[in-house]
Amino acid sequence: IAIMGTGCGKSVLFMLPAILAPGGVTIVVTPLVSLQGNMQERCDKARITSVKWTSQNPHATASIVFVTPESAMTKGFADFITRKQEMHQLDRIVFDEGHTILDGTPQFRPKLRQLGELTLRGAQVVYLTATLPPRDEDEFYQLTHIPRDHKPIRDRTTRPNVRYQVQTVEVGVEEEDVLGWGPKE
Repeated sequence: IAIMGTGCGKSVLFMLPAILAPGGVTIVVTPLVSLQGNMQERCDKARITSVKWTSQNPHATASIVFVTPESAMTKGFADFITRKQEMHQLDRIVFDEGHTILDGTPQFRPKLRQLGELTLRGAQVVYLTATLPPRDEDEFYQLTHIPRDHKPIRDRTTRPNVRYQVQTVEVGVEEEDVLGWGPKE
């Protein structure tokens, strides 16, 4: 588990091994399709082959295979992992934004809370996040099936160059109408 601030280079932890050990596959589970696109562009720039896994193209492979949590928990993807393991090609499974495992509920993205089952596949597993407070670690370890004595790599996640500020703005009736909010009630 690597807990490092935004922009600190967490993706290097899976991109560099993919460059140095060609012929293997790194699976990267990303909770947002937009993150997949961003990381795929970075892979392209680094000349690392990458694909987005879909059930329509279950045999597509590359050094890095991006998959959503929902797709990662399907039988088709389980079969993909099994094939890669049987051929000794599965290098690692990486969970980008790993803290999102805690965000799943029966009503909202229930597959998120099941992702820890991939830890049981016997492959090297890496969880990357900038957002895992110590108070949530016990639940995280339980959901990911990682032994509690495992110590995460924890770097500072505060950003001294970012400042938050709250400002109260008075909105008059005329401004409300311009904005389409209607009169105050």
